[in-house]
Amino acid sequence: MRINEKTIASNISKQQTREFGMLAVLVTSFLELYLKQNNLTAVVFSLALITLLFPVVFYPFAFCWFGLSRIMGVISTWILLVAVFLIIVIPISLVRKMIGSDALKIKQFKKSRRSVMTDRNHVFMDSDLLHTF
Repeated sequence: MRINEKTIASNISKQQTREFGMLAVLVTSFLELYLKQNNLTAVVFSLALITLLFPVVFYPFAFCWFGLSRIMGVISTWILLVAVFLIIVIPISLVRKMIGSDALKIKQFKKSRRSVMTDRNHVFMDSDLLHTF
């Protein structure tokens, strides 16, 4: 998936700008409580008012915020897939190779005229479908 500026900008909606405004209100409220400064109350109130009346003001911030989230989503997906491959797939394959497991019968392939596929001449009955697992 490629991310460019056009796809990020075209997907920013008015609702997302409103959500970023609410996030700004929440962060400033926590800062006011943490720093114990009452002078941030006016900032919190004005941010809440702007969020309700003119959410478009937050468009540049929402553009950056949601663009960053999309980029991080792509990067974290790749990191997660690489980690799963390195931690799970490669060690299991190395262990199977050391044991000498050949589930696909690659060593027997084209050694003779016989097929390496397993013939299964089985007539299925109703009882085979009762307890499949």
